[in-house]
Amino acid sequence: MEYLIVRCPRCSMPSAVRLGSVSHMCPYCGSRFRISEGTIITKARNGREASELIRRILTQSHY
Repeated sequence: MEYLIVRCPRCSMPSAVRLGSVSHMCPYCGSRFRISEGTIITKARNGREASELIRRILTQSHY
């Protein structure tokens, strides 16, 4: 299953959402937003790759 890595429009934290989803609840701030309102960072082929990409983004961004 493919995922999108999106940045929450409220808190700017990255999270994974299944490709084809219309909305998503941010696991950090609890905000529910439409995928079109968030910033799509990249695409992952599976959940493991999505987790690794988020880990890298957080490390590089120094959150």
